[in-house]
Amino acid sequence: MKENGRADGRIEEKIDEIMADEPPGDGLEDDGLSAVIRRARQMILLRNIAVAAAVSLLLITAVIFGLTVLNNRVSGHVTMDAYRFQEITSPNVEISCAQKRFLGLLGGEVQFNTYKLIEGVPVRWTTEVYRYDILGNYQKYIGDGYSPISVVEASGKGARIYSSETAQREMLFYHPGLDYGYYFDDLTKLAGMDKKEVGEVALSFDRPYSLPVVKEMLPPGVHLAWCWVDATPLGSGELTIKPEERSPYIASGELTARPDGMSPDSSAQLYGFAIHPSGFVRDMMSAWRTGYRPNDTGPVEMTEQDFLKAVESGIAHPGKHNQEYKKIYDYLRQGKDKPATQDVRILGAIVTGTIGDLQKLQGQRYVRAAVLGVTAER
Repeated sequence: MKENGRADGRIEEKIDEIMADEPPGDGLEDDGLSAVIRRARQMILLRNIAVAAAVSLLLITAVIFGLTVLNNRVSGHVTMDAYRFQEITSPNVEISCAQKRFLGLLGGEVQFNTYKLIEGVPVRWTTEVYRYDILGNYQKYIGDGYSPISVVEASGKGARIYSSETAQREMLFYHPGLDYGYYFDDLTKLAGMDKKEVGEVALSFDRPYSLPVVKEMLPPGVHLAWCWVDATPLGSGELTIKPEERSPYIASGELTARPDGMSPDSSAQLYGFAIHPSGFVRDMMSAWRTGYRPNDTGPVEMTEQDFLKAVESGIAHPGKHNQEYKKIYDYLRQGKDKPATQDVRILGAIVTGTIGDLQKLQGQRYVRAAVLGVTAER
């Protein structure tokens, strides 16, 4: 460009010299020469404009292409980060698909369609949307606001929580170290329901158990779907870690009174792991296992060790929840170099089965509270 500009300048200087040295002639000759010079200058101007336009178009194309590639890379990061976090959250909720959409060149959104699988019956759950910018920052988009539907019981004690999107019951959990004063026991309501229907129930245990013990104490026909892990002090979601705060009820046997106005923990506030995850989450968690192949289609059963691997994976991959993973890891290891399998203790679980089979849970000593979730016809 610079060389062309200097060349054009020299040409115009030469034209001016010719004009200055040319002896006066008749009017016709002057007019013809002036026309030639004007055309030459117009050609130079047009060529400069064309070159500048071509370079500008090339630069704009390069910028758009670069931003598109970066946008696509960020959307992939957001998708993987959300999948990874679902490994330790989203009780009995599966992702059916993820849809990406650009919102201009500097950001976009990823939409996850979720469902619940109740004894082989898929039930539509919610749609989650995450919006991100080109720098990799993202957050859950809640539109005009999300507020679950809360319906107070006729007795005035406790309130049922329903999804504002599906109007389905959301499950609640009671920490064994807290005294709530009132507990739901939906197992008593199953007698009036169709025994052939299938459903899910959130069980809050009377104390922590290991996974093998939980599996052993469940009645036949009641299937373990998701385990709630003791991963935060008293299940509060507050991750200010102090070693002496870890499960104090085990040492003292005394319950801590729940502050007035506080309700049980929503399933969205807890950490745990699915026993039989499906889809991409299944492949991610199963990939840690020796000899696992992504094309395997058989059932894969997760354990406490898989939960620890999921937390370690979250720490190893920088993302939105990186600090959260680290605090959970610190809480579990209790000052040791790393947590062991026995440090992963089960405080509750989501179980599925037919209504008839779920009734077998009535009277079981380990069930402190039971909250019915989604039901469906088989």
